[in-house]
Amino acid sequence: MSDEVDILNAYTQAPSAYVSRDQDFQGNLPFYKTIEKLINPKAKPMTICDVGCNSGQFLRSLDESWDKFGVEPGSLALQLLEDQSINTHQGTLANSPFPKQSMDYITYFDVFEHLPNPKEEIEIAKSFLKQNGKLAILTGNSTSMTAKAAGPTWTYLSHVGHISVPSEKALTQALSLSGFTKIETLKLSHPYSRSFFDWLILLTLSKILGTPARIKFFNRRWTVPLFQDHMLVIAS
Repeated sequence: MSDEVDILNAYTQAPSAYVSRDQDFQGNLPFYKTIEKLINPKAKPMTICDVGCNSGQFLRSLDESWDKFGVEPGSLALQLLEDQSINTHQGTLANSPFPKQSMDYITYFDVFEHLPNPKEEIEIAKSFLKQNGKLAILTGNSTSMTAKAAGPTWTYLSHVGHISVPSEKALTQALSLSGFTKIETLKLSHPYSRSFFDWLILLTLSKILGTPARIKFFNRRWTVPLFQDHMLVIAS
């Protein structure tokens, strides 16, 4: 699809502001370690491919027992991974040189909401997984209580590139239709979530003033921030 080509080109040429900042790495490290324990509770040596790895913060947080692979369309992000012991590919998983059925885990963190065809990506990921391999997807949950409370003022809907925002039911159904039989959904707060107090204040403001276009002060639009509105879906 031409739309998919345009989107891929946009991420390939993404500016430096779109690259994960290393100054955030230490602050995000506890979140990444929690993810590692959730997807590999027995701490066994595994192969893992992080699709949309950006500057590789998640991969760099992993124990050295992991055999790490990364896929990322953005050239600026990959430059930050040059000195790391991570086998990286610029582009998509579909056009990567990695062998089919070679990965124990494939992860998509803050990626699925950017995809024009998430169902097709699930099929692609499955083809790269070993038998009994696992797919882990971290994304926003449109049917979480806090997202539904925010409605059209939920900040997730205003982020650049968020074109496929799933519900828990839709994502689990897509995985099931692709042949995944064991699907676990865990509710998480994104590391960039705000406090409950911030969330409540801006939610109240949104209810008073209405749509994001009307909630505009000091040259910016105020939206209801992230708060307990993400899910980690692990499928095998």
